Amino acid sequence: MSKTIANPLRIGKTLGTFNVDKSGPNMHIDLKAIEEKAERISEVLGLKLTAEEVALFTYLHEMTHYRQWKEGAVTTKDLRDVKFKETVRAKALEVEADNAAVDFIKKTIGYGRGWNKRTLQAMV
Repeated sequence: MSKTIANPLRIGKTLGTFNVDKSGPNMHIDLKAIEEKAERISEVLGLKLTAEEVALFTYLHEMTHYRQWKEGAVTTKDLRDVKFKETVRAKALEVEADNAAVDFIKKTIGYGRGWNKRTLQAMV
């Protein structure tokens, strides 16, 4: 029996996180995981996507979480709750962050080398 991967673009690692600790808001970006994601997208889709392009998308995504926090859409208490990520509201905030990153790239960079509808869909 052959098993198929539900989403072959997933690498099983978190690319970036936004959190708030006693020193304030901060972001962590895992560069090794970003390289792996770029390789996976390039391999699966047959399109070359660089680690820098994946890092840009990840940064934009996490900056949207920062904005969500600043605007009160998510609280520090929410971010510290280990069960929050499984809530409907958390999933909606993730979709919003993905869409904001896609919109930013389309408006400022546009489609071109590396960025097209398929590569942006692969990022989300």
